[in-house]
Amino acid sequence: MARKRLGELLNEAGLLTREQLEQALAEQPASGLRLGELLLRKGWITEEQYCAVLEQQMGIPRVRLYRYTVPDDVLALVPEEFARQRKVLPLQRHAGGLLVAMADPTDNFTIDELRMRTGLPIQPAIALRDELERAIQHFYTVKSSLNRAQEEVRAAEPAPTDSDQWEGDSSAVALLVEEVLNFAVEQNASDIHFEPVEEGLRVRIRVDGVLHTARTLPLAMRAPVTARLKLVAGLNVAERRLPQDGRIRLRMESREVDFRVSTLPVIFGEKTVVRILDPQVGVRRLESLDLSPTNLRLLRRAIEAPHGLVLVTGPTGSGKSSTLYAVLSEIDTARINVVTLEDPVEYQLAGINQTQINPAIGLTFANGLRAVLRQDPDVVMVGEIRDSETAEMAVRASITGHLVFSTLHTNTAVGAVTRLVDMGVDRYLIAPALRAVMAQRLVRRVCPHCSELVPPSELEAEQLASIGRTVEALPRPRGCDYCLQTGFRGRLAIHEVIPITQRMRHIIVRGEPESALLAEARRAGSRSLLEDGLQKVAAGMTTLGEVLRQTFQDEGGDGADGD
Repeated sequence: MARKRLGELLNEAGLLTREQLEQALAEQPASGLRLGELLLRKGWITEEQYCAVLEQQMGIPRVRLYRYTVPDDVLALVPEEFARQRKVLPLQRHAGGLLVAMADPTDNFTIDELRMRTGLPIQPAIALRDELERAIQHFYTVKSSLNRAQEEVRAAEPAPTDSDQWEGDSSAVALLVEEVLNFAVEQNASDIHFEPVEEGLRVRIRVDGVLHTARTLPLAMRAPVTARLKLVAGLNVAERRLPQDGRIRLRMESREVDFRVSTLPVIFGEKTVVRILDPQVGVRRLESLDLSPTNLRLLRRAIEAPHGLVLVTGPTGSGKSSTLYAVLSEIDTARINVVTLEDPVEYQLAGINQTQINPAIGLTFANGLRAVLRQDPDVVMVGEIRDSETAEMAVRASITGHLVFSTLHTNTAVGAVTRLVDMGVDRYLIAPALRAVMAQRLVRRVCPHCSELVPPSELEAEQLASIGRTVEALPRPRGCDYCLQTGFRGRLAIHEVIPITQRMRHIIVRGEPESALLAEARRAGSRSLLEDGLQKVAAGMTTLGEVLRQTFQDEGGDGADGD
């Protein structure tokens, strides 16, 4: 049976009228365009519709290029000029041939030419044109920059090594570093790891909390790339024995992006970790933090209080700072004085006085807080309570008419009381000071493109029944190009919000165990991290495995802190 043509498929799918199809076919010879491109230019179909028809009706796979890493040897199979002109990008070489992303995978002429150029069978795949053009620009630019940088490094007399000083001012090395940073921003990565290994410099990016290898740069690039990062971050290029911290600000497209840079001496040189602080994905509103209606109401009530201490708890990497920024964005800064103490200042907020602490010169959280309290503040945000002095000052400030927000490293919300006591704060001060405590974790969100609905397992059904929920089907991650074969794309938060009631204050003052605080919190309507997570499992947002992985210790483990 002959395969139907694209126009017929679009017409049968209701995306194109018969009159539009006939008009397009009549105009096509004079336009010199293929039918799909002509229809896109006329605006009669969208790229998403075009891709969907090719994928579902013609069996041509669709690839999402934001998560692809193309090896240099695969990229070398297709010349850059040909790739740009024909809108194609080689992706993977495998037993079946060469997987090639194309703007028009029905272009048999280009497929035949690719087959002759590479000597390999071609497996065409479709990608959105804008994504494809950006990917072609990125991969070929990085390859070109890498080649030029290697030539410049080879030309240096003598060639630099990790034990040599490298000025870090090579234009090709600079372009290579900028391309890597730009690539990580496009991937929505949170961190970039430049790791010296025996064979060179491994570059890994953290996406949705998981590290993925982007590429490994040659051995000769190890010292120049590290030196360039240190140079633009304002660090001492010659100092390779001690850890250093710095910052980079680059303009990318229409926005400024900040990068925090940290170096650490390791066996094969210096490891550099770059934290990406992108304002486009930085400060969010409370409504976008995945809070349940009950938790959102409880948190808003605490924020609107005239004074008191509101704590956000959780291990490193659980999104505590993001939550505090969202809280501050809710405050009417036109009528009150808001001051923050941060290490470091990650995002700049309009109308708020933000101070970055600097322990090297004596500006600690405790000293900074002492100075801030002389600045007539209404609201104070302390990035983290790390020591007894800061803890006591924050508590006393909240009692004397200030609304104080801060974070604390504890696994559970009620554990915040125990941690403050361990820091030496008197219970009779903690009880009136605390307004609310929120614990949170981040879990991965099920990929919307590859998940399939399946009946819940026995364990899933049992867990959901414990919160009074029954579902006929739950999404099961499979893995695709869009999610880097992980089955997950993006993250969401699960929360436990505990408002401090009068009964809880009595429990705190009497020194009763955490179990008594927890029982009172449940009586007052607070729900655990596990229960909140299960509600999001039932809603199809994440999986039971993700929720259990983040709440196991809290629900019965040893309670140790984790990252």
